[in-house]
Amino acid sequence: MNDASSTQTRKRNTSIDLVKGIIVVLMCLDHTRTFFHYSAYHFNPTNVSLSSLPVFLTRWITHFCEPVFCFTAGLSAFYLRQRMDLPTLSNFLIKRGIWLIVADLTLINFGWHFDPRVQTLLLGVFWMLGWSMIILSALIYLPRKALLIVCVSIIAGHQLLDQITSSSFTWTLLHRSRFIHLTTIDRNIWSGDPLIPWSAVMGLGYGLGTLFLKDTQESRNRLTLMGVISLVVFILLRLGNTYGDPGNFRLYPGQSDKSLMSFLNVTKSPPSVQYLLLMLGTFFLVIPRVSGGSGWLSRKLAVFGRVPFFFYLLHIYAIHIVAMIVAATTGYGWKSMVVPVWVTEQNSLKHFGFPLAVVFLIWLAILFLLYPACKWYDKYKRSHPHFWWLHYL
Repeated sequence: MNDASSTQTRKRNTSIDLVKGIIVVLMCLDHTRTFFHYSAYHFNPTNVSLSSLPVFLTRWITHFCEPVFCFTAGLSAFYLRQRMDLPTLSNFLIKRGIWLIVADLTLINFGWHFDPRVQTLLLGVFWMLGWSMIILSALIYLPRKALLIVCVSIIAGHQLLDQITSSSFTWTLLHRSRFIHLTTIDRNIWSGDPLIPWSAVMGLGYGLGTLFLKDTQESRNRLTLMGVISLVVFILLRLGNTYGDPGNFRLYPGQSDKSLMSFLNVTKSPPSVQYLLLMLGTFFLVIPRVSGGSGWLSRKLAVFGRVPFFFYLLHIYAIHIVAMIVAATTGYGWKSMVVPVWVTEQNSLKHFGFPLAVVFLIWLAILFLLYPACKWYDKYKRSHPHFWWLHYL
């Protein structure tokens, strides 16, 4: 690899780290809002009739997290393909997928609940990423064009499957978002991240890997074109109001803020076609414009982006511990933060929480608290590439 090519690759890798850093920081904001904003205990922030524009946007901006997480996971697999043969990469994806599934069911679920009885299992983002990696371990054997056709077809057409109304456990995991009660283990399960279409989003990231391998004008132009096309199709579908998220948009005469919220209020769980077009289209437009960010803030964010799973584990526990301390010191008791289902469903916390400005201050404090640990781990990980287990954190 010549010097120019090496520089292009390094700049693009820095861009991806920066974008992932922005995403995990926004994710932290959403989870901080969940625990600490008073309105979270009363209504969904994307409920247009009840929410305000600042509250809505604080939640809405974090809708980018999951698509970018999933897409860049496929992209990371493509990067690994540059130094691994297919069988080795497939084996790695299977093992990492299993690890993420186990971590989601144990470490992450306990971080959300702090309830050793585990009355509710949340099949969350890392459950979805783990299974999607296992599926990707097979998809990587397809020719690139065939892989892209399969993934784009699933993303564009998966809502045609909405006509299947089966409530079986398997179909729920594949294509629905709902609570399930498993009588065999007497536990509630929340399945919010169906593998159709998320596994296709990860496959798309792998299939489009060549566009991200080097930071060239040609790749930037193609990503920009993809972004523009995705957003134009989103706008047409949104205004048509017939496919991809039908009936979810309406105008509020004399209330421009409500109309804007309604237009942007795409369905995240399960992910609608319009949701994926808006989020991935914006990502395609943004990534060519953050190439090689080298400012102070960019460098800090990139640290978080290089250790996303490590950050996720830390931030869930940090937010929950801080929430427990605050609840104990404000008269609610620390036990109110032992959560059997979901924190905002706790009846004892209906008057808990703070204004949005305070939530932002708590969010910044959490990031300040976690940065040294993430910086240390990032340095340790990069200085010990021979430690195989570091690839799983």
